[in-house]
Amino acid sequence: MRSGTFSDENCLYFLMEFVQGGDLMAYMIEQGTLGNEVATFLSACVTEAVKHVHRKGFVHRDIKPENCLITTTGYLKLADLGLAKRLPAVVEVGRGRTEISLLAFTMCGTPEFMAPEFCMSVGYDQGADWWAFGCVLFEMYMGRNPFDTGGDLKRTFKEICMIGMGKAKLQLHPKFKTTFPDAANILENLLTHAAGRLGKMPNDAQAAPYFKNIDFDDLRALKAEAPYVPSVRSETDLFYFEKGLEDIKEEKTVPYTGDNEWCRDF
Repeated sequence: MRSGTFSDENCLYFLMEFVQGGDLMAYMIEQGTLGNEVATFLSACVTEAVKHVHRKGFVHRDIKPENCLITTTGYLKLADLGLAKRLPAVVEVGRGRTEISLLAFTMCGTPEFMAPEFCMSVGYDQGADWWAFGCVLFEMYMGRNPFDTGGDLKRTFKEICMIGMGKAKLQLHPKFKTTFPDAANILENLLTHAAGRLGKMPNDAQAAPYFKNIDFDDLRALKAEAPYVPSVRSETDLFYFEKGLEDIKEEKTVPYTGDNEWCRDF
């Protein structure tokens, strides 16, 4: 399905690809926990998406299972760039002057997936996305977020900050380390303080032993066989979504009455 942009006198429209397989969160709720083969393949897809966002000069800032969509071929696509920010960014410092900022400071996103740099207000870069990826990977195996404290955000942020300050480490069950040593290794190197976190170099996350059975060239070419493929009956099948077309109501929008010159050549 093709994508594109359209506009009329009042609105700009984005036509995006229809990803029919639902989102990763719904799939994990159905499965409970994911097997090693499925988790490895799906997380490899996420690393490709994260790398692409970073190559384009952005930090996503809201990587979580709900924003990972499953295609009809079993690949994952990263969605919802509503909180994405260009980084490095040009910042106005007053009196017509600008500076290049290598870090962002806005605290946004989903608390359980926020890197320590968010919580400690010390500034963050693209490394924050690799922390969030680590949380997603942890959830694939454990069926829960590593920093889910039942809604106690103070405790959540405390546990995250303790790791960020180097005063604590990610706690993994010894049996998990024995059963999935490569998964344990990459998790410990993702969910750690910023200086020691994977992702500092362009391909170091994908070079981890955890991905030793993934051919990333085949993955990029969509030639790798996905271990899970959603069952879709037709191009309009909405089985993996809570609402059908009959439940979608037309939204009323207020016409734009401002200046149109700024977007004439968008």
